[in-house]
Amino acid sequence: MIQISNLALNFHEEVLFSEVTLNLNPAHNYGLVGANGSGKSSLLKLISGQLSPSKGNINFPGGARIGYLKQFTAEYDDCTIIDLVMMGNINLWQAMYEKKQLLAKSKLNNEQGIKLAKLEQIIADYDGYQAEVRATEILTNLGVSPEKHEQELKSLSGGFKIRVMLAQLLFGKFDVLVLDEPTNHLDLPASVWLEGFLKETKIMVIFASHDRYFLNRLSDYILDIDYQTIKSYAGNYDDYLKTKTSIDEQQKKDIANQIQKRDLLEKYIQRFSAKATKARQANSKKKLVKKMVLPTIKTSSRIAYQYNFSGEAKSARRVLVADDIAKSYAAQKIFENINFECLLGEKIVLIGSNGLGKSTMLKVLAGIITPDKGEVKLGSNVKVGYFAQEIKELLGESGSTNVYDWIYAKTSGLSSHEVHSILAKVKLKKGDNKKLIKVLSGGELSRLYFAYLMAIKPNLLLLDEPTNHLDLESIEALTGALQRFAGTLFFISHDRFIIDQVATRIMLFTPKGVFFYQGTYQEYLYYQQKNEHDAGNNCGEVTNVNANTNEGGEVGKVFLAGSDSRLSIKATPKEIDESKSKLNWLASREKAKQLRKKEKTEQKITTLEAKLATIRAKLADLTLYEAKNKQKLHDLQLTEKDLSSEVECLWSEFYELEGQNES
Repeated sequence: MIQISNLALNFHEEVLFSEVTLNLNPAHNYGLVGANGSGKSSLLKLISGQLSPSKGNINFPGGARIGYLKQFTAEYDDCTIIDLVMMGNINLWQAMYEKKQLLAKSKLNNEQGIKLAKLEQIIADYDGYQAEVRATEILTNLGVSPEKHEQELKSLSGGFKIRVMLAQLLFGKFDVLVLDEPTNHLDLPASVWLEGFLKETKIMVIFASHDRYFLNRLSDYILDIDYQTIKSYAGNYDDYLKTKTSIDEQQKKDIANQIQKRDLLEKYIQRFSAKATKARQANSKKKLVKKMVLPTIKTSSRIAYQYNFSGEAKSARRVLVADDIAKSYAAQKIFENINFECLLGEKIVLIGSNGLGKSTMLKVLAGIITPDKGEVKLGSNVKVGYFAQEIKELLGESGSTNVYDWIYAKTSGLSSHEVHSILAKVKLKKGDNKKLIKVLSGGELSRLYFAYLMAIKPNLLLLDEPTNHLDLESIEALTGALQRFAGTLFFISHDRFIIDQVATRIMLFTPKGVFFYQGTYQEYLYYQQKNEHDAGNNCGEVTNVNANTNEGGEVGKVFLAGSDSRLSIKATPKEIDESKSKLNWLASREKAKQLRKKEKTEQKITTLEAKLATIRAKLADLTLYEAKNKQKLHDLQLTEKDLSSEVECLWSEFYELEGQNES
């Protein structure tokens, strides 16, 4: 168990979090969430010993080995990739290295022979004779091809270097793995494999991720950094959202109930304080009002983004046609003989392992790259908006320009007010607008370019890994905007949440070619499982009719038609007189009872409000929102709802009785 006690961390004058006390249990996976800048990476560095807290302690069981994903790799550039991975188990690696040194000698003395025997035992204990096979398997599943394993690390690009460092971590025998955005540099197949690998481990995994699918599939608990503290929620990310929303709604409801109660008391005071017979009660209620302190709702660090890519005009039904396009780089063929058309409103995701041509295809469709063969024909009135994986490609030499000047120059039709408004929607406020582009973070650069796309209003969007630098709130807002987008979309992403929520068609890149699947991502996965082989093994187009579509009629709408008959009954004069007499008698009797009823009502209000206060105190207990207490929480919430309604009705009844007694 990792015990975190009264932990606090300050950055200059800013408090990231404080008064954090948590117990993290072995063999559980903890997903870490929070807004950008809230302290997720800092917490992971505290746990891994890379950073010291401002206050408090983190205690580990004796001898626990903590594995942390390294980001800086220059010191390992001259190591071969396979050796670097096996260094993840340092005891095994040292034994293998020393054995290799001894075996290089022409002859061994007795002491060296004994040493060699001990090394052999260590290697056997760590299953060292399968070490290279295991390291090769991990690397390959992370997308590092076998022909590269004997090369030096410096031969790889930055993203692939991080994959090697991740492979080293997975190879090692650690008790706790600490991972900061482990899927950032992975393609979709590698992300899926990593998820499965970590689920099968029997060790603690603490990780930050903006991949909602990854969080949902892997997390046993969510650690939420918000309100300058950290709270633990049982379950995955979706469970956490429900629980946190429920808690927030309960807090708002408590405040609303307190305000309502105060208003009712003040109404009573205003009405009866001047009456001698009620002055004592009115003064008592004044004291209650003075003692009332309305709870405040803290401001969350979560940010609400407002993406909207609505196009100005509708394009032709046939948005684009790819006619026999092909592209190669030097001797490497990327793709060839590609023929397809895209219709208005389609949302096509390009998926497949890195290096198979997804980004190249998007650039060909955008007109940034000219194909070696064939052409891409755009339909009439098509306006293209392109988002590159590396935003700096699009910004060119604009680094010394500030945010406002850049977007104002790129969107000459917008007024100054409109520019500020659109930047505010992506949370680039006036204070940010004078920042030079070269000092912006990756997330800020992405949001700046989204603002530009929102301003030019394209009806064909081509997006290459748009979620790479975004936090969860921004990804969810972007997902919603793309769902609402009335135009046509091509996008590349390794984020399964946005793929699942947005895509209506799959463009699958495989070593055997490019194939299409007509349907959603979930339907595609089902198709794969049902056919028990990769869709790319089929010769030709992979298609599937969406079973949820129904041409030629509205589905799911039931129109209820009914008559509005009214029955009119006419009473006789005798019946009317008898009724009036009876009503007058009842009214006189009722008036005699009202005073006693009012007193009983007030007593009942006092009793029920005491019960309600007890229930609300229980609902404020965070442990109640854990999965094991689900039924208890449900019962308490129902009781609270019923009591609140009853108290509200009783107060209304009380004031009605007061008015009747005065009349």
